[in-house]
Amino acid sequence: MSARLARLRSVAADACFVALTLAAWTGQTVLTALGIVPAGFLLATGGDGEVLFSQLENLSHHYLSAAADARAAFDSGAVGIFAGLLTLLALVRLPALVARLRAELVQGHDHE
Repeated sequence: MSARLARLRSVAADACFVALTLAAWTGQTVLTALGIVPAGFLLATGGDGEVLFSQLENLSHHYLSAAADARAAFDSGAVGIFAGLLTLLALVRLPALVARLRAELVQGHDHE
């Protein structure tokens, strides 16, 4: 019975480790994607913060004065671009996550 309980505890510990690792990886990926957007805007303005904020102000005025259907179309496009960026970033980072999880799970079982 104790071997069965030890195996169950090991599986539960592995599941918790994987869940926490996936949560942290997902958070890092989303935050990275969120950081790429303003960095891209800053690069587009030549690194000049004053120009960046001037363009953002211009964009906000156009957005607020646009019709509801135009705003909805802009919102859909922005969400689509962000979702694509997030997906691409996740696909690039996924192999490293899988390799890390495999290595750490094997290493954890070697110490048992």
